[in-house]
Amino acid sequence: MRNHGGLDPLDVEIIRALQRDGRTPYSTMAEQFGVAEGTIRKRVVRLQADGYMRIVGVANPFKVGMDVVAIIGLNVARPRMTEALRRLRLLDAVRYIAITTGTFDYIIEVVLPSTQDLLRFLVTDLARVPGLNRTETSLVLEIPKQSYDWMLAGRRPRSRAAKGGARR
Repeated sequence: MRNHGGLDPLDVEIIRALQRDGRTPYSTMAEQFGVAEGTIRKRVVRLQADGYMRIVGVANPFKVGMDVVAIIGLNVARPRMTEALRRLRLLDAVRYIAITTGTFDYIIEVVLPSTQDLLRFLVTDLARVPGLNRTETSLVLEIPKQSYDWMLAGRRPRSRAAKGGARR
């Protein structure tokens, strides 16, 4: 099995189960993995506290009145990158920031109610980001796939119960 950043196989299986359905009861996972419910509860708390995962509800922006989703590539002057990142993190419309290689230094995603709000964001909020040299904005027209189970790819270990493991 691949190394998953220091996680043991039970941690990985818990994350996989919650990626499929974040509301999976601890009792269901405990039975599936052949461990006590308290073990699952403690693991989930630790995985969240250590920053390995979060459990959230994800809304489709187009269905909840946020009609503009834009992906914006940013080029920033090297000496200003840290300051620019700090400023970007403070902008409410910015939902995602990635530091990248290639054409752009940062890729951000913004979610807004209207094109007028996007225009205001571009000429007011983004214009205040220090060191910004160039931007390129692409509008998201539709989201035909949004997946959170990327860790599910590859070989899947069998549950402890299936292996005949003892219940703890």
